[in-house]
Amino acid sequence: MAEAPPAKAGTPQDAPQAAESTVPLVGIVYDEEMTKHHDLEDDEHPEQPARITSIYGKLQEAGLVDRCVRFQSKKATREQLLLKHTAKHVDAMMKLESLSEADAIEQGHKYRSVYLGPESTQAALLSAGSVIEGVSAVCRGEAQRGICVVRPPGHHAECDCAMGFCMFANLSLAVAEVHRTGLSHRTLIVDWDIHHGNGTYKLFEDDPAVLFFSIHRYDNGRFFPGGPLGNYTTHGSKEGEGYSVHVPWDVRGGLKRGHPTPGDSEYIEAFDKLLLPIAADFQPDLVVVSAGFDAAKGDPLGLCNVSPRGYYELMQKLLTLANGRVVVVLEGGYNLESISVSMLACARALLGDEMPADEDDDDDDEEEEPVPRPPPHHFHADLIEKVRVHQAQFWPSLCREGEEVSQHAAGELRVPAAALKGTLAEMEAALREHATCEATLEGLRHRQENVLFKLDEVPPDPHHVEMQRGWQALRSAFELSDHSPPYLLVSIVVQNPDQVVRCLSVAMQSGATGAFLVNNGDAHSPEEAAMSTPGVQKATLKGPSGGAAGKAGKAQLEALAEAFAAARDAYPAAWIGLSVPQLPPSQVFKWIASHCPTANAAWIHGLTAKAADVEWEEVKNGDESEWKTVRVDKWYNDHQASLKGVLRERAIATWKGIVFGDVAVDGQTRVHHEQDAETMCEACQELLRHWTVIVSSVCDIVVTSKKDRTSLCSLAKLQAMGGVTPLALMNSGQVAEGEAVGGYRSAVDVSIVDGNALAAMGQKSQEAFAGSQFDLDREALVDWVARWKGKAEA
Repeated sequence: MAEAPPAKAGTPQDAPQAAESTVPLVGIVYDEEMTKHHDLEDDEHPEQPARITSIYGKLQEAGLVDRCVRFQSKKATREQLLLKHTAKHVDAMMKLESLSEADAIEQGHKYRSVYLGPESTQAALLSAGSVIEGVSAVCRGEAQRGICVVRPPGHHAECDCAMGFCMFANLSLAVAEVHRTGLSHRTLIVDWDIHHGNGTYKLFEDDPAVLFFSIHRYDNGRFFPGGPLGNYTTHGSKEGEGYSVHVPWDVRGGLKRGHPTPGDSEYIEAFDKLLLPIAADFQPDLVVVSAGFDAAKGDPLGLCNVSPRGYYELMQKLLTLANGRVVVVLEGGYNLESISVSMLACARALLGDEMPADEDDDDDDEEEEPVPRPPPHHFHADLIEKVRVHQAQFWPSLCREGEEVSQHAAGELRVPAAALKGTLAEMEAALREHATCEATLEGLRHRQENVLFKLDEVPPDPHHVEMQRGWQALRSAFELSDHSPPYLLVSIVVQNPDQVVRCLSVAMQSGATGAFLVNNGDAHSPEEAAMSTPGVQKATLKGPSGGAAGKAGKAQLEALAEAFAAARDAYPAAWIGLSVPQLPPSQVFKWIASHCPTANAAWIHGLTAKAADVEWEEVKNGDESEWKTVRVDKWYNDHQASLKGVLRERAIATWKGIVFGDVAVDGQTRVHHEQDAETMCEACQELLRHWTVIVSSVCDIVVTSKKDRTSLCSLAKLQAMGGVTPLALMNSGQVAEGEAVGGYRSAVDVSIVDGNALAAMGQKSQEAFAGSQFDLDREALVDWVARWKGKAEA
C-alpha cells in the first residue's frame, strides 16, 4: 500500500498558519477585463462573460465583497506558464492577439470544444495569473482563505493543448507555483466540476505531493471529456499511484433505470466516506477547489441536483482541513442563477456565516421545519463503495476491520480467449466450460459482451449533445404553441391542395399540435409528369433532371409546394412541417427556403450515418434462421463526410426551421438483432444510442418506430435512444394501454401518427376506406389525441 510522503519543512506544522486574528479572513480576486474573451460565432455560447459578472454581482449584492480583502489581479508570466505547459502551447496562445478575428476563430477549431479570438490571450493570462496570485496570497498569509472569480476556466487544459473552454491550466499552475516557492508542500485539489478534470489529473498524476480528488459525471466514459481516464480505476502513476481519487457518477445509467441524479446526499456521502478519511492520512497544508457549479440544480449540462445548501456544507467540511487554508477557483457552470447562488453559498461558508433561510435549496418550501436529508440513493452509494474498495489498497483509513484488500479490482473476471472467437455457439460453449457457476457465467457474459462490442471504445458525446442544442431547438420550434410535450403531430398524405386543407382542419380541431405534409407519390404538378409506377420518385436540384423519374420527382415536389401554400393560406399560424423523401438530405433546406420558407420543420430521409461496423452471423434453428450480431469491428464518430455535407448546407440555407431525421425505422439497416425487442442487452442499447448521437449532429429531433410501424415501438428502444436529443415516435395510431402510456409519454418528446393508416383503422370496411383514403378520420384522430392526453391526466 502507498503511504503519504514523509513530512517536509513547510508541512502543516511549519507552514504559515491562518489562525492569526489580524489576518483578513477571506480574499477575493476578480477583473472585468476577463469578460473580453467571448465566442465571436455564437453569442449564446454557455461559457459566456456573464458567468463572472453574474457571480461577482451576486456577491456584491449580498455585501460579501466589502468583507473580503481584494487580491490584485495579475497576468501570468511566461516562466509561470512553463511550469505546466510546453513552450509550443504557450506560443500558440500568445500568438492569438496578433491574428485577425477570422484567423483566431480558425485556430479555435483546431482544439476540442474551444473558441478563440484576439482578445482571448489577455483574458487567459489574467485568469491564470489571478489564480496564481490568489493562491499565493493565501499561502503568504495575506488572507486565511480565497475566492478566484475567473474565466476562461482551466481544469481541462493539458500541457500541450487547450480543451473544453480552457486555455491554460489555471489551478494547476497556481499549485505548481506555490510548490516551487515553498509556500505549500502537500496540496489537496478537490474538483467538483461536473466534468472530469483531465488536465489537472495528467499534470499531477505522478506527483505524491498533490492529492487529486475529482467527483464528476462519467457515464461509463461517454460524458465529456470521455474515455477511461475519469474512471475510479484510474488512480495516478509511478510515485503518484494512489494520489488520484475519482468518483465517476453514472448519471445516464441511473436515469435509464429511473433513479434520481446525484445531489446533496450523494456528494456529502462521497466526502464523508472517501475524501475526509484519505485527507486525514494525507495531511494537506493547502486545499484548492476546482469549483465548477455545473452539478448544481438547474444546470443545463450536468443534470445533477446539488443545492446551495449542499455546496455550503461541502465547503464547511473542507474548512476542517489544512487549518482552514482553502482557496476556491471558478471552473464551469452554465446556469447564471445557479452558479451565482452556489458561489454565494461557498463564500458564506468561507466567511463563517450561517446559511440564510431564503438562500436554502428549497425556496418554494413553505414548511418551517427543515426536511431531513434523505440517505444517498443506493445506485450512487454502490459506486462510492466501489471507489472505497479500490482506493483501500492505497489508503489504510478506508479498510474495514477484517477486510482483505486485493491489489486488483475486486471480482475481476477474465474471459478465455476461446470465448472471443469463432461462432456464437462456439463462444458460448467456451464460456460455459470456463464458468464455475451460473453467477460467474452471467458476469463472464457481461464482460464478453463488453470486449466483443468494444463498449469501452464508444466515442464520447460530441459538443452538440453536451450543449443540449436539440432541446433548445425543440423549445424554439413550439414556443408559440399552447401545447406541452409530448407534442402530437399528424402526418398528412398529399393528394391535392383542397384535401390537405380539409385534413389540416381536422388535425387542428382534434387537438393535435400540428401536422407534417408528405407526398408519397400520389400528387403531381403537372399531373402528366406522373409515371405508371406509383411511389416516391427521386429528384435533384443539381444537374440533369434524371429522365422521366427525375421529372416525376420534381412534379411531386411542386405538388407538395402547392399543397403547403394552400395550407398556409388557410391556417397562417398553424405548425406545418414538410417530409421530403424526393430529395437527398443535403438539398432539402435549399428547396424549402425557395418554395416553402414559412415551413416550421423539415423531415429528412435517407441520411447516411454510420454508428459502427457490425459483424453478423446467420443462426439456424431447424428450417428457420435468424441473423444475429456478433461483434463491433469499429465505432464511428460524427465526423463523417456525408453528415458534414448536410450540416454545411443546413448552415448556409436561409431557412432556419427545426429538422427531424430517422433512426432505426423501417427500411434502414439494423444495428443489432434486439433493437425492436422488449428487452435488450447493453451492446444493443449503446448501438442505438450512438446511432442517435450521430444523426443528432445534423438533426434536432430523431424519429424512430417499430420496424413495421403496425405495432407500438418497444419502450426499451425509446429509453435506449433517449437523453441525446428530443425523440419522436412514429406509428399508425397505437397508444399504450393503462399505466403504460405514462412511460411512453415520458420517453418521447413528439408523437407522430400516420393519418392515412389511422383513417384505415377507423373505417369499418376496405370499400369505405378506398373512397376517402386521403382524408383524415375525424373520430379516429380525436380518439388518438384523447388517449394520449386523457390517459396522462387520469
